[in-house]
Amino acid sequence: MAVASGAELARGILQGHAASGGVTALVAQQALRTPHSRALAAGPGSAVAYGELWAAAWRAASGLVRGGLRAGGHAAVFVDEGAGLVTTELAVWLAAGVVVPLDAAWPRERLLFLLADAAAEVATCGRAQRARLDGLAVPLLCHEDLQAAEPLPGSAGRPPTRADAVSHLIYTTGGSTGQPKAVACSHAALRAYLVAKPPVHGVTAGAVVLLVSAHTWDPSLGDTFSSLAVGATLALAPRGKLVEALPDAVRDSEASHACATPAAWSLLGRGGGGGALPSLRTVALGGERMPRDLSDAWSGRVRLLSAATRSLTIPDLAPLRALSARAGWDPAAARAGQGRRGSGGPARGPAAC
Repeated sequence: MAVASGAELARGILQGHAASGGVTALVAQQALRTPHSRALAAGPGSAVAYGELWAAAWRAASGLVRGGLRAGGHAAVFVDEGAGLVTTELAVWLAAGVVVPLDAAWPRERLLFLLADAAAEVATCGRAQRARLDGLAVPLLCHEDLQAAEPLPGSAGRPPTRADAVSHLIYTTGGSTGQPKAVACSHAALRAYLVAKPPVHGVTAGAVVLLVSAHTWDPSLGDTFSSLAVGATLALAPRGKLVEALPDAVRDSEASHACATPAAWSLLGRGGGGGALPSLRTVALGGERMPRDLSDAWSGRVRLLSAATRSLTIPDLAPLRALSARAGWDPAAARAGQGRRGSGGPARGPAAC
């Protein structure tokens, strides 16, 4: 019996995921269709093509399996910026795992609680983060080493994840109990959101979407993989630059689209500034009420979307309501508390995405 070459095996894995119902299918389809197109851009000379992203994630998935991640197991992701973040998230899914984004800067007691609550089997980080995270009683794997791993056959020997499997957990603030709670999202719900979002936001293959949200906030996965689902370029900037110099991050990335909170976007000034950012076409603001002066300043310069359904400062919320409907999210049910549960409980729709 002839043994398949590495290239043949890799393509077979790619085709298998492209035909699946999970989130990985959206990236796999683009990697098959346009393997040399730019998927990620983290600055001059740092572009990553779709085919390269898939190959790196496949190697990292093999490293995760060798490191102890089982199918359906939870992987804490401390990697918080750059191509390593996207590659690691995709790798966890290729290994049939569940993404659990956590912030290495959180207090140690909180991290110990969250790792135990999530029953994390492994944790991923950057080499620069490792010293801070040592001693957390979970295997710690550096994403730089994972991407250099020797790939296992069969996408780490695991078939594509089922659509009803959990894709990720997002931890909310403590609320009335004082303890963080996990909201779970399925691959089916996340994929529905990823497919519905680009038409509403006008994201196409020619777009450059700047990732502004921290990886521990639910918009991050949505912005990342909805962009990759349509063959757009995801622009990545260091977290420090996004927090302290957001105007420079928008300008340097030549972003056409961005999603942020009104508080973050106000760093660009309430006077607008669209003239200094000629590439910018669409801005989505959410997570908090949008101040009237901010919306007035920007609505005439870019296509401004409100992602906060209770905001009254943007008169036409039809696009956002359409997005929610396409993704199967019922706001009335959300307000009644349906579709949200504590740790391990699935949430339906984009509330967890």
